[in-house]
Amino acid sequence: MRILACSDIHLGRICAVEGSDLTGSSAWEAVVETAIAQEVDALVLAGDIVDNDNFWFEAYGPLLRGFERLNAERIAIIAVAGNHDSSISPKLIKEKPFVNILGLNGKWEALDLHGVRFIGWSFPGTYYEEDPFNTFPQELLKTDLPILGVLHCEVNGASRYAPVPEHRFKPPAFWVLGHTHKPVVTESYVNCGSPFALDRGETGDHGVFLIELEGKHWGKPKMLSLTPHRFEECSVELDAATGKDDVRDSINVALREEGERIAAENYRGDLFCRLTFRGRVSPQLELNKILNNEELNQLKIDITEGLRASPVGNYRDETSLELDLKIISEGGGIKGLLANELL
Repeated sequence: MRILACSDIHLGRICAVEGSDLTGSSAWEAVVETAIAQEVDALVLAGDIVDNDNFWFEAYGPLLRGFERLNAERIAIIAVAGNHDSSISPKLIKEKPFVNILGLNGKWEALDLHGVRFIGWSFPGTYYEEDPFNTFPQELLKTDLPILGVLHCEVNGASRYAPVPEHRFKPPAFWVLGHTHKPVVTESYVNCGSPFALDRGETGDHGVFLIELEGKHWGKPKMLSLTPHRFEECSVELDAATGKDDVRDSINVALREEGERIAAENYRGDLFCRLTFRGRVSPQLELNKILNNEELNQLKIDITEGLRASPVGNYRDETSLELDLKIISEGGGIKGLLANELL
C-alpha cells in the first residue's frame, strides 16, 4: 500500500511571501496533484487542513474540489481534526461521506481499509490539555493488519494542544503526526510539518511524505518537496576592515554561499534569507545608516537555473565594536583607566 501523508495546510491563511501569486489553496492543490501523480492508495491528513472556521467559505470550494478529484481517482481519504479545524471536520463528513475523519469528539476510532488498520483521534475543541493516550483503548491494536496511527498533537510539550510524551509512539503502530510545522522523521513516527512554509520562522524544506508497506511493516517515509519558496537564516560576516562600500559585497557573498548550499540539496524555487550581521566592526561602520530593509529586500541573486536568493524581513545586527584600547587609554575617566588595565 502507498500512502501520502501531510498536515497543517491551514487553508485560508495568507501566503507568507509578499508579492507572491500563491493563494491560500495553493498548498492543498499541490498535495492533491502529488497524490494523483504518485498513484497512492490513500491520502492521510493529520489535522489543521483549514486554518479556522472563519475561513470556511474561502476554503470550502477548493477543499471539496480536491476531495472530489481524489475520490474520482479512487484514492481513499483518512483524516483527523486538529486544534484549528475541530469544528469544521463534522461539516466535511456531512458534505462528503467518503472522507473518513477518525476520532471525532475526542474518542479513539479504528478503520480497516485496503488491508491496513488506521487508528485516529481528533480534537474535540480548540484546546485539549491532556494526553489523548490516557483514554487509548488497547483493543484497537489487536489485529494482524499493519497499523498506521494518525494524530494531531504536541510531542514532548507541556501545552494546551494534546501534549504527548514521545514514548507513546511505539510498535505495532507507526504514526503520522501533525501540529508542529517542521518535518521530523523518527523510527516510530513522522511529523509531516506544513507542505508550504507558512511564515519566515519555518526554515528548511517542506512538503509531504510517501509511506509504503514493505511486507507487513512500514518503510521509512520519503519526503517529497513541494514548497515553491524556502526560508533560511543567513549569517553575514564582517570585520574591522569592512568599510561602507564592502557591506554590499559581504551580503552578496553570504547569499551566494547559502544559495549554493541549498542548491546542493537539489532544491529549486525562491530562497528567502533573513540576514544576521556578525563580527567585530569599526565604530565608524553604522549599518543602520547604510542599509534600508525595504531596499535590501529588492536584491535578487540567481544561484542556479530555477533557484534565486534574496533577503527577507528586517535584518539583525549582532556585531560588536572593535575598539582601539591604546587611543582610549590616552583619554581620561573610567574608560581610560579600564583601557590601561586591559593593556
